[in-house]
Amino acid sequence: MPLLAYWVTYASLDRAQTDWYLFWRARFRAGEPLPTDLSYIFLHVYETLHGVGFNRPEAAFAHLQRLWRSYRVDHPQLDHHLVDWLADFIRYYDLDDEVTRAWLDEAWVHAHGDLAVHYWLERGGGGEVPEGVFQHLISYRPEQNKFYRDAEDKAALDTLLRRAVVLTDSFYRETTGESVFERLKTKATHTVERRAFSGAVFEGPDFQYTVATIRQYRQDGRLSKLLTQAVRHAENLARKQVGFRSLLRDVKLPANLAAYLDVHLAPALATLQPPSPVQTPPAPERPRVQLDLGRLATLQQESEQVRGRLLEETEPGEASTDLEPSISPAVPATPALPAAPLAAVHRPPLPAQVAEGELTEVDSIAEVLAGITDAARDLLRQLRNQGWEAPEGDLRLPPGVFTSTLVDEVNEAAQPRLGDVLLQQQDGRLVAVDDYRNELAFLLGTPEPAALTPPLDGPWGALAGLLSPLHLEVLAQLLQTDLTLGELEVFTTARHALGSAVLEDLNSHALDTVGDILVDPYGDPLTLEDAYRDDVRRVLHASGLVHPE
Repeated sequence: MPLLAYWVTYASLDRAQTDWYLFWRARFRAGEPLPTDLSYIFLHVYETLHGVGFNRPEAAFAHLQRLWRSYRVDHPQLDHHLVDWLADFIRYYDLDDEVTRAWLDEAWVHAHGDLAVHYWLERGGGGEVPEGVFQHLISYRPEQNKFYRDAEDKAALDTLLRRAVVLTDSFYRETTGESVFERLKTKATHTVERRAFSGAVFEGPDFQYTVATIRQYRQDGRLSKLLTQAVRHAENLARKQVGFRSLLRDVKLPANLAAYLDVHLAPALATLQPPSPVQTPPAPERPRVQLDLGRLATLQQESEQVRGRLLEETEPGEASTDLEPSISPAVPATPALPAAPLAAVHRPPLPAQVAEGELTEVDSIAEVLAGITDAARDLLRQLRNQGWEAPEGDLRLPPGVFTSTLVDEVNEAAQPRLGDVLLQQQDGRLVAVDDYRNELAFLLGTPEPAALTPPLDGPWGALAGLLSPLHLEVLAQLLQTDLTLGELEVFTTARHALGSAVLEDLNSHALDTVGDILVDPYGDPLTLEDAYRDDVRRVLHASGLVHPE
């Protein structure tokens, strides 16, 4: 029986859903993980966190592990919740044996943010860079561009790009005697504290504990900027290797580091293959028609004779009195006007010197801009002014026009000229494809100056750096008025997100940085904690959403 409920309890189920849940749970305990909806799994997780059905916490912990491993592929959301709750379970029930220590050694790769970097470096760094570390340290997303999407072997490309992070660290160790993470580290640290089973339906005594004291690796941006440029340099090497038509722009690295990466990435580059050409199916052979030219000539002659007799029998201006249907003389067809030539595509002259791989698609982009409406061009200008990525709710549109309509217009104009799209809609945000941003910037002109915002330091500055635009919008709403759970769901659903997940992420980031949650997830209505209202107002002011009082 289908079930979609948040913070699900027994009271959330009707009779048929209860029957299915009890059947599914019995089969899972017997070793048969039947497919089921995520809400049933969460209900069973909540039971297990309370120890329902288990005599010892060690048995409940092993059961939670099996539940996570059985369903994490079909329900990736479990990685976000169950990994943390399993760690909480160890602390809450004071477990300490080989099984739990082995699990901690396995599960750290699922951490995120500064905590992921902390665990990775604590284990020596090097080797494969975990997803959480890469996503946190690199401000560029390769998977959003055409080159990555068309790659024959994405796994090999991922390995190459992440290898650039490890090689940058190796370069610093060889040339300075220090890891790049030590050389460019910030002095800022913060203590990560957690409330056990945060976000779960749990009625046991409240329990908070300290996870670790860690550095804020993206605090001043130097480390992230260097590693991001190294990854982009590695991608340009891959693009050259497979003969891709354009390179990423504005890649700036010290010459000796670039040379080091060139040498040490060469073996991995050799394994990359250009994408297979798209085979156009041959056009079906048209059937041959044999014409009888003699018969055609006879028919033409007979037609001319009939037409001549009719013209002789009917004087001009007189109607035919024949009872037989008359045939009007042929009226010469008006010659078709030649099709109006396409308007010339105007673009500014290219700079005197253009670096290799730059502005390679400027003519095609100019054609795209010439073929779309003013509203669509204005949408592109707004994206340019906001760094080529913006929440859809922040974009100014003509009355009655939807973002998706303009996106379709731009992409339909781009597809035949570029073989690619220019815009992507991702989780309520509109993003311009990286490969064409320089051409768009060149053709759209100079962007408007961005408004200055006050800097934030310390834990609240770290939190501001982690919050997404949707998190900020939710905080801005809560700063003005309390929200019921239903109102939160309506607000986030309009932005293509689940309210419970947004709230969980928001509180998780707050715990990682300022050491406490900002909104009690069990309240209805949801209320912003009074002690943090002024700090939240500063975060929103720095993001340009509210003015300071």
